[in-house]
Amino acid sequence: MAQAFKEFFIGTSSGSHLSSLVAKFALYYVYIAIGQFVSVYISTAGFMIGGEKITQRLREKYLAAILRQNIAFFDVLGAGEITTRITSDMNLIQDSLTGKLSLTLYSCSNFGAALIISFVESWRMALILISAYVAETGSMSFFSSFMVKYTHKSLAAYAEGSTAAEEAISSIRHVTAFGIQDKLADRYQRFLTQAEKYGLRSRIALAAMMAVMNGVIFWTYGLTFWQGSRYLVVGDVELGALITILLATLTGAFTFGNIAPNFQAFSTGIAATGKILATVSRESPLDPSSTTGRRLEAVSGTIELKSIRYVYPSRPDVLTLDDVNLRFPAGKTTAIVGASGCGKSTLAGLIERFYEPLNGEICERSFLCAMNRANIDTIVLDGHDIASLNLQWYRQQIAIVTQQPTLFATTVFQNIRFGLVGTEHENSPPDVIESLVFDAAKTANCFDFIANLPKGFHTSVGERGSLLSGGQKQRVAIARAIISNPKVLLLDEATSALDAQAERLVQAALDVAAKGRTTITISHRYALFI
Repeated sequence: MAQAFKEFFIGTSSGSHLSSLVAKFALYYVYIAIGQFVSVYISTAGFMIGGEKITQRLREKYLAAILRQNIAFFDVLGAGEITTRITSDMNLIQDSLTGKLSLTLYSCSNFGAALIISFVESWRMALILISAYVAETGSMSFFSSFMVKYTHKSLAAYAEGSTAAEEAISSIRHVTAFGIQDKLADRYQRFLTQAEKYGLRSRIALAAMMAVMNGVIFWTYGLTFWQGSRYLVVGDVELGALITILLATLTGAFTFGNIAPNFQAFSTGIAATGKILATVSRESPLDPSSTTGRRLEAVSGTIELKSIRYVYPSRPDVLTLDDVNLRFPAGKTTAIVGASGCGKSTLAGLIERFYEPLNGEICERSFLCAMNRANIDTIVLDGHDIASLNLQWYRQQIAIVTQQPTLFATTVFQNIRFGLVGTEHENSPPDVIESLVFDAAKTANCFDFIANLPKGFHTSVGERGSLLSGGQKQRVAIARAIISNPKVLLLDEATSALDAQAERLVQAALDVAAKGRTTITISHRYALFI
């Protein structure tokens, strides 16, 4: 089009010819606009939908992998790591798969097309203007590295500040009781000040990058017209070709400069993907979703521990249990009494199959590898090694009530009903489930206090049961444990944190719940069983 205007102004073409050329080129722009609209829409939508589906599948796979891991896996897992992986890391992966990947492909194709067009029009001029690519890309890469560094530090400061604020709000009763509101506010302010400092540096780097980039554009104009005029005078290049090379060079240099910042997103996305896939591909030694293993037709509930040794994976050199032999008769209550740290809760975890007795993998990493392993550590149920039984089925035969029971942030009815998950009554009619819930509540001696709640069984218990007292939570947990009619009932310090009156109520509920099933009670005090 520039060449057509030149020919018209120097008188080598007529006005009608110019008008026809302008009309033709205008139609070209319309066609390009339509093609650009369609291709950009397909590209953007395709990458967005693809990235969303990939990250959604990764989230599902990761959460499923987490839920099937053994308890020992969580003993060495950092607090909040799972939520960080499933939110922040997934967002990094999605960002690298959607926006960054599509922009990188666009920039590479744009740069390649611009380079080809420039060399086709005039290879001499194209070689000279390669300096524009170097200047534009170099400035963006240089300043973007500072932007990424300071942005990460700013986000880290905000994350620490959010953690401090969350801790203060979640413990607002203690904060108010100790009167430390101002100190916590000052602590939060320090994190905000630090984030502001790094944010300001990132913005300064952005301003410098934009200034250099705009300067490079006009330097490229000057270089093109200065050197291009020489080639134009001697006839080595046409005006239209010169303008084409200029615009192609500026467009290609600008888009190619956008590639460098994307590599940071790719590297963080790859690192995040590696951590997530390591968990997804991990095979749990105790997988509750496995369908392997036997299911006994009848269970009486006799449990025996034969020569049990155990060390925790986080402390492989500390022997927690050493050659323990116990027998829990079916239908009877057996008490395990001892001081803190003697291994009472570890026994409960082994019976529940949260952990496995000492095995070769742990032995190889500890001093116990020199011990005689001829007598294999075994826990049996009715004469059957529990390692040969289906894990999900086995755990359905056992119910556990701990010292600090966890209730879910839903109604009392739903919390008790959760005990039916995996049983034959899980999908029973509503009236049958309601009858089972009421019977379990009566057995656990909690029906009366639940009925007196503002909405009865449909009263929300709050987060982790915060709206109920300690004794009330314990009795609801007992009702949830016995509603499935388990063959074995594990009571791990179920009354140690209660006052005398609440302890009597809970103990009465436990005595009723223990009838007709194997009950293993863990406590610090022997007086409870006299």
